[in-house]
Amino acid sequence: MKIESMDSDIVVAKAADTVSLIIKTHNDGFDIFDVASMSCLQGYINISFDDLRKKFGEPTDGDGYKVDAEWEITDGVRAATIYNYKNGHNYNGMEGIERTSIVAWHIGGSDRSAVELLQNIFPNHDVRSDI
Repeated sequence: MKIESMDSDIVVAKAADTVSLIIKTHNDGFDIFDVASMSCLQGYINISFDDLRKKFGEPTDGDGYKVDAEWEITDGVRAATIYNYKNGHNYNGMEGIERTSIVAWHIGGSDRSAVELLQNIFPNHDVRSDI
């Protein structure tokens, strides 16, 4: 799989396919609630904070309570959030995991297409919807 960055967009193109996937994030002004009336847990992804930051840019700071880092992404059709939940400093104080050390993330969205979107972007990572 060939992955390129172009003007803050992420283009994912499979070598054998002619289909490309252009991803926008909250860093591009995307707001998940512009395309979904609600978002809830749809699945999980195991990936490093640094890999997510390299792919999508800086996360938001979460809600200041249960979430320490969150990315909002869309391909124009599907939308997803990637976030930690109740395992960071916001919820657990100093006993929580530093957000840059988190590797187990939640996937949010309005339906299972959120998980499919991340499976397309990260085919070599553990992305699952076993909720």
